[in-house]
Amino acid sequence: MDYEEVGKTYRHEVDCKLAVDNLLKSSGLLSDAASPANNAYERFVPSITKTHTAWAALIKSERSRLFKEKLSGYVPPSDEEDVAGFSRSRENEVRVLSSDYLLRSYRANIQEQNDAVDRIVVQFTLNEEQERAFRIIANHASSLAPDQLRMHLGGMGGTGKSQVIKAVVKMFEMRGESHRFIVLAPTGTAAALLNGSTYHSALGIHSRSDKGQDFSRNEGAIINDVRSRLQGVRYIFIDEISMLSSRDLFAISQRLSQVFNNDTVFGGMSMILAGDFAQLPPVGNLPFYSPGIKNTQDARMRPSDQEATLGKIFWHQFTTVVILKQNMRQITQSENDSKLRTALENMRYASCTQADIDYLNSRVASKLSKN
Repeated sequence: MDYEEVGKTYRHEVDCKLAVDNLLKSSGLLSDAASPANNAYERFVPSITKTHTAWAALIKSERSRLFKEKLSGYVPPSDEEDVAGFSRSRENEVRVLSSDYLLRSYRANIQEQNDAVDRIVVQFTLNEEQERAFRIIANHASSLAPDQLRMHLGGMGGTGKSQVIKAVVKMFEMRGESHRFIVLAPTGTAAALLNGSTYHSALGIHSRSDKGQDFSRNEGAIINDVRSRLQGVRYIFIDEISMLSSRDLFAISQRLSQVFNNDTVFGGMSMILAGDFAQLPPVGNLPFYSPGIKNTQDARMRPSDQEATLGKIFWHQFTTVVILKQNMRQITQSENDSKLRTALENMRYASCTQADIDYLNSRVASKLSKN
C-alpha cells in the first residue's frame, strides 16, 4: 500500500512505530528482521463485507437467537413467584435453612449435582482458593430458597478470578440452567473476555453525560426490555469492579429494583462482584472506598452525593468475601521470575523495597555507561 493512500491518523500511528523502531535499532536492541513496522502499510481486506444496516440486522438476529437459546431450559414463574422468580413471602410461615452451604464440606441434596460440581473442579483445575469461591456459589445455587448472596471475589491479575466464573457458567450449563446467570462488566473489552455484556446495555443504564438525549419518555419501555432480558436470572456477576463508582453501584441496584418491583438492594438479585482495587479506578466519579464519600446521608446533600453514599452503603453489604492470592500465571518460576513477581506485587501498593529497586535496575537493557 502506498504511504499516501492511508489516512492521516493511521499514517501518524505508523510514523510513531517507525520512530520507535529506529531508536531501538540504533541502541542495538532490535534487528531489521524483528521490526514490527516492516509491513506497516500492508492492506487488510476483510473476508466479509456488509453495509451498516446489514450488520445491525445481523447483530439483532444473533442477539435474539442467543436469548432464545439461553431461555430454552427456563420454566416461567408460578403464581407463588414474582416476575424474577423469587418466592413471594408468606405470612406465619417459617422455613429453617442450614447455613452449612458456606462450608466446603457441604453436600447438596441431589447426588447428581454433587458429582457435577466435583467434575467441574477437576476440569477447570481449580486451586484451593478458587474451589472455595466456586463451591460457595455452587452450594448457594443448589440450596432451597437461600438468602440473597452478596459476594466479592478479589485478587490481583493472574489469580484466576475469570477461571472461577467460567467454572460457574459451566455448572449452570451442565444443569440446563444457563438462564440463571449473566456476566457483566463496565467496558466492552472486559465483558468480551468473559462472553458477557456491559452493564449499561444489559440493564439499560445510560450515562448522565449523554447529551441531547431524553431517556425519560422511554424509561418504561427500557424497564420492560430489561425485564424480558433478565427472565429467569438469579445471579449477576460483574467483573472489573475497580472501574465502578459508588454512583454506578447505586444505579445498578436502582435499576434492578425497578425491573423486579422489589425494594430490596439489587432487587433481591444475588450479586458477585469481582476485581482488583489496585487497578484502574472509575472515571469521573469516586470509588467505593473513597473517604470523600460520607457514610450517612443528610438533608443538605446533593442528589449525586446521596447516590454515592447509598452506593457505598450497598458495597458494605457484600459480606461474603474470597480473596485469591495464588498467581496461576506463574506456577513454575525461576529465581528471577520470583523477584519480578515480588517487585510487581510491591509496586501495586507503592511499597517497593531496596531489593526490588536493585533487581529492576539490574534488568535495564542499555549500552550507555552508568556514569
